[in-house]
Amino acid sequence: MLAITFIHLHQDVHRFGSLDNFSAFPFENFYQVLGKLIRKGEKPLQQAAKWYSELEANGFMLTNVKPQSKSFRGLGRPSHGILLESCINPQYHSYTLPGGYTVSTLSDRDNCCKLDNGEVMLVENFASNREGETVVIGRKFLTSEDAFTFLCKSSVFVILYVKRQSELKMWPASEIVRKCFRMPWKNGFIVEPLHKRD
Repeated sequence: MLAITFIHLHQDVHRFGSLDNFSAFPFENFYQVLGKLIRKGEKPLQQAAKWYSELEANGFMLTNVKPQSKSFRGLGRPSHGILLESCINPQYHSYTLPGGYTVSTLSDRDNCCKLDNGEVMLVENFASNREGETVVIGRKFLTSEDAFTFLCKSSVFVILYVKRQSELKMWPASEIVRKCFRMPWKNGFIVEPLHKRD
C-alpha cells in the first residue's frame, strides 16, 4: 500500500523539480506553531483561528520565515570575518537554502558549497557589497575531476574530487545552489552535494 502512495513521485519530480519545490513538509512543520494556540480539546480549528486573528490584529506574526526562500542569520559584528576591499557590513555567519540546509562559516563540516556555475568553494564569510547585495567570500577549488571512473564516472552522481584553492574571492550569495559534504582524500577532498535545487 505504501508503494502505491509514492508511485507518482517521479512524475511530480519531472514536472515540478526537486521534492523541496512541492513538498508539504513546510506546512506540516507549521502544525506545531498552530498547536500552541490550542488550549483545550474541543473546537481546535475555532481556537486556532481566533488566536491567529488576534495575534495578527495586534501586529504579531507567527512566523516570518518562508520555507522556500533563502534567508540569512546575521552576527552583526564588524570584526566577525574577512572582508574584501569592496565589501562592507553587515556580515553573516550562515546562509539557509530552501529545504533547510545551512551553509555556515562556524564549522568546517558546514562551509562547503556549490555555485550555480558548477564551481565548488569553501565559505569564509558572508557580507554586503556597496550596492547592498549579500555576497559570499571564500576560495574556490581550482581542480575538479571525477573521484572514480570504474563502471561509470562519479560526476554522474555529482561526486567530485577537488583540490587546490584559489585566492580569496567573492560571489553573489544567490549563486549558492547546493550545500556539499566533503571528505579528505589524497591531496584534496571528495565532494558530494547534500541539497539539489534543480
